[in-house]
Amino acid sequence: MSKQKIVPTIVLTVICLVSALLLGVINMVTKDVILKAEIEAANKAMQEVLPSATSFHELDIQGKNLPKEVVKANKADNGGYVFQIEVAGYKPGIVIMCGVTADGKIASIKTIKTSETWGLESRLDGAYNDGDINSINQKIEGVAIDMTSKATSLSSKAYKTALKAALDAFQILSTEGGQENG
Repeated sequence: MSKQKIVPTIVLTVICLVSALLLGVINMVTKDVILKAEIEAANKAMQEVLPSATSFHELDIQGKNLPKEVVKANKADNGGYVFQIEVAGYKPGIVIMCGVTADGKIASIKTIKTSETWGLESRLDGAYNDGDINSINQKIEGVAIDMTSKATSLSSKAYKTALKAALDAFQILSTEGGQENG
């Protein structure tokens, strides 16, 4: 090989190695900060969706036969539950936090992550608060959200699926009970 081909190859290799090393160091430094911020955001969201509670304990939901949309469950000190639910609307990856009171009613919901139509979550968060299974089902039939496109229709259906999953999970956990993670 000629010197004209070897030198650029070595330079590019060194640049790639230095870049990879810098990315690794930055990841090492920031991963704990990012994890702490995510935990704080989750705790704040739990407090927002179930404000009457003062503390939460994560439950072991393995083998509880909860709806597949429920990815985490926390029991509140006041007997309520907070569920983290993942559903797909127009795009996959809607993450919703849903608080359910001890008497089985939706206290509030908060969208944690979405890539749906901009601003739609602010209309959907709270649209179904203070509902039990029967009133949620009625609202599912008589949609309270203006549907302007297929995308918003799918998003609204995803939120309703999430609420139904939270209420179903509440029914299961309140009758069977849940084990705290320890």
